Amino acid sequence: MKSNTRSQAVLEVMADNQWHTLAEISERTGYPEASVSSQLRDFRKPHFGGFKVEKRFSGTHDEHTHEYRMT
Repeated sequence: MKSNTRSQAVLEVMADNQWHTLAEISERTGYPEASVSSQLRDFRKPHFGGFKVEKRFSGTHDEHTHEYRMT
């Protein structure tokens, strides 16, 4: 699959301005978590839109989870 296809798929999930885990985005797009994480980093770059991608910790000491939101 092409990178712009991945970009569009991740963008569609993130367009709701809600918090999402990498696992959730991966499940919804069909792309591996590492690819999703890379795409979220790219979205911060001016060339890819210069979006604000926020990250927060969610979970317990046993389950370390981060959630992402794009505004």
